[in-house]
Amino acid sequence: MKPILEIDNVTKRFRSSGGEALKNITLDVEEGELLALIGESGSGKTTLLRLIAGLESPSSGSIRLRGEMIVGPHTFVPPEKRKIGMVFQEYALFPHMTVEKNISYGLHKMEAAAGRKRMLEVLKWVSMSDLANRYAHELSGGQQQRAALARALAPNPGIILLDEPFSHLDGVLKDQMREELRTILKKSGTTAVFVTHDTMDALSVSDRIALLQDGELQQIGKPRDLYEKPSNLYTAGFLGKINLVRGYCTPEGILTDFGNFPVKNQGMEGQEVILTIRPEHVKPGVCPTTDLKGVLFHTSYQGDHQLVHLRPSVRSSPSRIIIKTPSTFDFANGEVVKFRVDTNFINIFPANGELI
Repeated sequence: MKPILEIDNVTKRFRSSGGEALKNITLDVEEGELLALIGESGSGKTTLLRLIAGLESPSSGSIRLRGEMIVGPHTFVPPEKRKIGMVFQEYALFPHMTVEKNISYGLHKMEAAAGRKRMLEVLKWVSMSDLANRYAHELSGGQQQRAALARALAPNPGIILLDEPFSHLDGVLKDQMREELRTILKKSGTTAVFVTHDTMDALSVSDRIALLQDGELQQIGKPRDLYEKPSNLYTAGFLGKINLVRGYCTPEGILTDFGNFPVKNQGMEGQEVILTIRPEHVKPGVCPTTDLKGVLFHTSYQGDHQLVHLRPSVRSSPSRIIIKTPSTFDFANGEVVKFRVDTNFINIFPANGELI
């Protein structure tokens, strides 16, 4: 099946400085897929969303929607003709219109009866049938978001674009809306690309994640792949808490200041490397094949779990390891803690730079 959206070698240069906001970006989006664009401020994720929407033009490259060129060397389809829905960060609901009128706004070309049927259908998708006569100021943040999403879905666009859809929501409501947004988009069969700086938004809502840094695509793949099998140190560090430990490859494993990690490293003997390990993949207890241990110097209580910080017994070593444990575990500062690691979740990278 041909992708619904094809972005081919797209570059965007700043007119003033000549610098590049995006550098040779190539990616596809399948029909019905939810793709998250993530990265730090200035990474180019919002610029890419604006290029897809038609709010900006690339310096080079092409974009196709349903096989039709919408941006290319001699082609630029204006935003209103791209059949793309947009949900802005501020939602941008018309304040003088009710929810029903906001949703019906994009259906004016349909016959009245058909338009009303579609409006009621979309209202039901977003669970707002009983709020149809409310105005924007009468809605909560989550309700405003659902109303804005309904308005974008109503004309049955080829794809929906969302700019930071959860940025104005508090923690509890954000968790609820993540689940609701994914459910609504999957129920409607809508393809969506959304921008976020929050890794949990991307991990919990998307089918795939595209991570950008300084305008370059670092990695694209399923959330689990980026989290557990990052392709580089930047991806490893961006997606969540990570342990970065320097070591030397030996026939028995990787020797570090914490002991020997029993990791296979064929052909790398004698090389200095960096291990990446998520805190949840480090467990207190004796490692059956080697003696891994550290000295506890800090514990961070997180409610349902705690983060236990260890340093090597050699005080001059800069290495640190964080273990995620149940909050019921009781440790004392200065205690020597033995630990084991699930080697299936250790990634090895050449030590060709500073730790991130």
